[in-house]
Formats: sequence, C-alpha cells, structure tokens
Amino acid sequence: MNTSEVGILVEKRIGAEAASRLRLQTLIPTGLNNLAREVVNDYTKRRLLLTDQTLVTTGITASGGTYFADLDSIISTYGVMVDYLQYGTVYHYNTAAFTSAAVNIDPTNTITLAAHPFSSGDAVVFATTGTLGSPFVAGTVYYVIKAGANVIQLATTYANATAAVPVPITITTTGSGNSTITSTDINLLQWIDAPEFASLPSSLPVSFFYGWMVKNKLYTTAATGALRFAVPFIPTLETLPEQLDTDLIDEIVTIVTTGGGEPHITEAQK
Repeated sequence: MNTSEVGILVEKRIGAEAASRLRLQTLIPTGLNNLAREVVNDYTKRRLLLTDQTLVTTGITASGGTYFADLDSIISTYGVMVDYLQYGTVYHYNTAAFTSAAVNIDPTNTITLAAHPFSSGDAVVFATTGTLGSPFVAGTVYYVIKAGANVIQLATTYANATAAVPVPITITTTGSGNSTITSTDINLLQWIDAPEFASLPSSLPVSFFYGWMVKNKLYTTAATGALRFAVPFIPTLETLPEQLDTDLIDEIVTIVTTGGGEPHITEAQK
C-alpha cells in the first residue's frame, strides 16, 4: 500500500469526509509503530516483522575491558526495536578483514590478521572487493589452522586443519583488493534474565554467549567478532508485509476512534 491508499481505506472505514484524508495519512507512522508492538506480542505474527539476519549486522567493540555492539545504526537504518530485542534472535559469529598485502604465498602459506578470533578447525568463507589469492574461491568453505596470535593458514578439510601436523593449502598468488574471512558457524546470544531462554544452557554442546542491554548498547561476553540480528522492527509502508495491511488499517482506525485523530465525519456518520 501507499500513503494515499491507506488514507482512502481508513476514510471509508470510519465514514469520514474526503477532506480528512491528508490528516489520516499523518497517522500512518503512529499506526506502524503501534502495529509493530502489537505483532511482537503475537507469536503467530511476530515472524513477519523480524529483520533479515544476513543484512542486519554489527561488530563488537572492546572498550575499557567491556565488549558491546552499538545499535544506533541498525535502529535508524532498519527500525530495530531495542526494547523488544529479546523477542527475536541474535547470533554471534567471527569475522576479520584483510588486504592482499596480508597474504603470504608458499612456502609460508599464511594470512596475517591482527588479533584474529579464529581457532584451528573453524569453518570459514571468503568474500572480496577484488580478487582472492589463488586457489581460494569466494563462498567455498575452508578450515582454519591457527598458526599464531596474528596468523592463520587454511586447510581443505577439518581433519587437515586439526591434525597433529596440519596440512595447509598452498597459496600461489596474493590477490588484490579488500577481503573478509567469516566463520560459517554461528552461536545464539543468550539474554540475561530472559525466561524464555532459560533452557538454552542445557542444550550442549552449543556454547553460549550472553548479552544485556544498556540504552542502545548490547553488551556481551563475546570479546571479538560480530552479531547478526533476526529481531523485531518497526516497518515503513515499503517494508510492511502484505499480510499485515489490514492490521495497519485497524490500528489507524483505533487511533482515530479513541481520540488520537480528528477527521471530519460525514453527515451520514453523524
């Protein structure tokens, strides 16, 4: 729906005059906000207003011995509702950026990553703005060999990465541009004092990271890496799922009929 269509539908529902349409359209943001909060509390519809975790991500910052993700950007960009964050799911994963200058060809076969978060056996994939060093292919799964605090090698299999004598991939070219290496394994971030997650610690062997909100910062026990969010958001008309069109009209009608709006009522309605 667009703004005009919403105004027309609400106008017809309450029997208002056409002159009230512009006034009714000004109630759309409040209606969307109210709708989002209603949907969050309805487990049958909540999934319709959860962000796409592949798009909504943010890194973890270390500061003064604490670790947190600043959520200001995802709030403004995606309308993430921090007061209802626990009704969605937050995932932790590791990632690191590097340039072609960090790639060392055979016989070293290493990539230098400052204070990297990876352990031997971690499954990872590459992405790049340029060209990966050969023989690496973007999106292909490789396995980390931790060769030092700031250095890794890659193996083709988990067994090669974790063997007593690891078998690294031979690197023949350094590539070009900026690249990232990201773990394919993600872990649930467990909310402190959130009852619905009380059973998660017994779900071993999954390892859990903990998180708690302070204003717009999500503090966590994970010292490195990044977070993905599949959490409630306040939609715009462009991002509102079609299944919720009628719900939005209902919300705006409720605003009007409970005194939140002042449309001109027709003589027939009077």
